[in-house]
Amino acid sequence: MSDNLVEIYMNYRINRMLKYGLTIMHSDDSFLSECLSNYLRTYINSSYYRIFDTVSTNNYDDKVLLEEIEGKRLEMLDDLSNYELIDTNEVYEEKIKFINTSSKIIPFLIKLDLLRFEDKDEAVIKIKDLLERDSFVRELLLEKTVKLVSQVIETKEKMDDFFLRKDTYFSLDYPLFKDRDNYVWVNINNDVKLLQDNYKKSLVERVYRDKKIQEDKLDLKIKKFIKQLLFDLYNGMDLYDKYFIEIDDSLFEDRKDIEKYFVMLDNPLIKRYLTLAISSDSFNSNQAFIKKYGFSIACIQDFSHINDVDTKLTNLDNSLVFDFVIVKAFKDKDYNTFMKYTPVNMRDILFNKEV
Repeated sequence: MSDNLVEIYMNYRINRMLKYGLTIMHSDDSFLSECLSNYLRTYINSSYYRIFDTVSTNNYDDKVLLEEIEGKRLEMLDDLSNYELIDTNEVYEEKIKFINTSSKIIPFLIKLDLLRFEDKDEAVIKIKDLLERDSFVRELLLEKTVKLVSQVIETKEKMDDFFLRKDTYFSLDYPLFKDRDNYVWVNINNDVKLLQDNYKKSLVERVYRDKKIQEDKLDLKIKKFIKQLLFDLYNGMDLYDKYFIEIDDSLFEDRKDIEKYFVMLDNPLIKRYLTLAISSDSFNSNQAFIKKYGFSIACIQDFSHINDVDTKLTNLDNSLVFDFVIVKAFKDKDYNTFMKYTPVNMRDILFNKEV
């Protein structure tokens, strides 16, 4: 099984929508399951990962989704044509029907996936309303409405259980960068008093200095960030354009240590929102290793010892490997140089809010 939390989460949603589809179609046929799964994976790929097979675009909307579904339908029909002389005529025609019919219920399955409700009564009302608007699905479903409602409610209960688990000691916050309202750090906070109430004060202080704890903190930060991002997406909440997670220099001492975190983050959805903040020294020493994952990278740079700031910024900009520069420190006299510099290849130059 994949250790990637996003993939686990998305696969669960696909499997739940698949279950709804089989209920609507009154079948557990393996080929039908394959058809539905293909369509549903197309939905996840296009809406969350921005991976498109049919449409040449980087943007997602309902029109794009329908074109992607139609493209997948034609692709499956084309693949099936290779079996026209292998399958019996009856089996072949049934498979064609499964491909065509299942494509027509995908928009309804997506509406169920996006449906939000507080309790069973509200679920019944909203699902019946969806059925009233979709005569095709309604005529297929017939007496299975109660079963479908039960399945949708079961999904909500599982999702609530996943998202509502609380961490007693740690929480995330998102401080903004100076003069920016769309870029934030991902910080993990701990309730030191609560920790010290449960553990010796000396232990709490010591473990926060250890490299192993730096690893554990990053592990916890990444998992909580991913879960919070999924929760916010699930509930249709506004998101920041970019979330920045700093990778401590010490974690590059053993690439096996850092690689497991890169694997956790190696997902198109995460990469759309996340930028890894890495010191210039660590990046330069591990450039090929880091670049193979395709993350957005911010260079954390200390400018306090640099005499020609404009040239340094130009070199970083022209390197074509950084999306951002985060100014760690600088001489006061150079502030205007930063303000006047216009990035050509990079997206922005950022300062912490307290600057």
